[in-house]
Amino acid sequence: MKFVLTSILFVISLTYTVAQSCDCDITISKAAMYDGDALDYKPGQTICIKAGNYPYLYFKNIVGKSNKPITIINCGGLVTVGTSTGTNGIQFYDSKYVKLTGSGDDRYKYGIKLTKTPSGASGINVTSFSSDFEIERVEVSGTGFAGIMIKMDPTCDPATWRGNFSMYNIKIHDNYVHDTYGEGMYIGNSFWNSGITKTCDGESQVVYPHNIYGLAIYNNLVERTGAEGIQYGCAPEYRVYNNVVKNTGISPFAKYQNNGIQASGGVSGRLYNNVVQNVSGNGIIILGHTGTNIIYNNLVTNIGGIGVFCDNRPGTPAGNSIIFTNNTLVNCGQEGFALYNKLDKSTLANNAVIQTGSGKLVATLPGVQVTQTANYYEATLGSAQSNGLFDDDFKPVSGSPLIDKGVNNGYWGVKQDLDGKSRPKGKSIDIGAYEFEPGGGRLGADLGGVEAGVREVLSFPSPCVNEVFLKLTGYELTISKVTIYTVDGKPVMNVAPATLSDEVRLETESLATGVYVYKVVTSDLKVLQGRFVKQ
Repeated sequence: MKFVLTSILFVISLTYTVAQSCDCDITISKAAMYDGDALDYKPGQTICIKAGNYPYLYFKNIVGKSNKPITIINCGGLVTVGTSTGTNGIQFYDSKYVKLTGSGDDRYKYGIKLTKTPSGASGINVTSFSSDFEIERVEVSGTGFAGIMIKMDPTCDPATWRGNFSMYNIKIHDNYVHDTYGEGMYIGNSFWNSGITKTCDGESQVVYPHNIYGLAIYNNLVERTGAEGIQYGCAPEYRVYNNVVKNTGISPFAKYQNNGIQASGGVSGRLYNNVVQNVSGNGIIILGHTGTNIIYNNLVTNIGGIGVFCDNRPGTPAGNSIIFTNNTLVNCGQEGFALYNKLDKSTLANNAVIQTGSGKLVATLPGVQVTQTANYYEATLGSAQSNGLFDDDFKPVSGSPLIDKGVNNGYWGVKQDLDGKSRPKGKSIDIGAYEFEPGGGRLGADLGGVEAGVREVLSFPSPCVNEVFLKLTGYELTISKVTIYTVDGKPVMNVAPATLSDEVRLETESLATGVYVYKVVTSDLKVLQGRFVKQ
């Protein structure tokens, strides 16, 4: 049976395509608090949001099962949520096994769009004993605080404390978060180490925030944020990868809140294959972690402060390993790496650091335990290029001193590079985020006439599965033609979009797994190029 829910709170007139085309079990069409206890739904069913404009959407007690999640999806077009009054745009309370997706209409990469929230309010907020959430294909901007926030702060209620409650399996992927007042993403509490002081029954008490087990943040584009682009904490076993984070820390609301990616207290896991660019503070910052952390295959460029910073905080466990390997850091205002974490066993291996304000690859404090192996430092970007280090995209060229000069690190699980190419390609692993591909140069395909060094085409998601989007950035042009090549130069796809736009969607389901090269011809006949990975 199909249901249409109504609410006395708000009435909106919408243009709508038939809901059944989205396989809807329930369709909502008004701004309201939707309480699962009052809905006649079953695990595994789909709740559709009718296309149109909403000031807010709140959900409570929406509970599926681990093998039958509840899907909440746009249907019939774009769903836009935003208001200058009230609180968060889309909010979930006490909900579990839920997937929020903007994939309901093929015309939109991001079918759910958060456009604005008042001061102090976030775009999407998942809180209050919620768990097991997936958020995908959502665009968030114009928020009065964070773009996406997922956490429940501890209170005087013991049920909210670490050990009594945990979140599990939080997946945030293939979203576009931009132009936020605070952090682009704020996942997990910031005070895992020290806890939060509360007055409970008239007495002061320190309470500790819950953990998030199984956190995965990947394939997101985050840009132009007031504070950090991505901030996460309280997350054992995290995976943060394949994100592009740029132009962050533009107008921080507090000192030192101007970094690219921040891993806060209570984290252990992997931070890899991310691109971090144009950050006013530090590129990557790791604070008060716990357990082993492996940071690899990250490209960090044009950083106002330190490329990668790490320290301990009160309550940080001693004796953990933290490994920085195969990262490329270029043009950092201070050091490439700054390691102030005396309690850890740190390793620096196979990293390339080019042009730092301090003239140092790494700075440490007395007592810091760090092993350095096969790292490369070059004083200026100009000298690096004149010495044949890499091309304009920071990838090794033939004869580069980065090639085959690294040490084996496969036992840390570093099997591929930032482009998804297997390591090693030659006699040994290369230094830096990219592995040189012998015989084919950087692209392998014959792309005569391509303007070298231009990076105004963004491809996402990466790696892709059934589709890839190519989007022009940096200036107002449209795409008139796209050609896809294999890495050995064989053309496999030619597309001339029927409607000219700055973005084109390509079907990739029929392509074999591997690396592909694209050549984009713009409306002013400019030729741009790049690559993407098909999974």
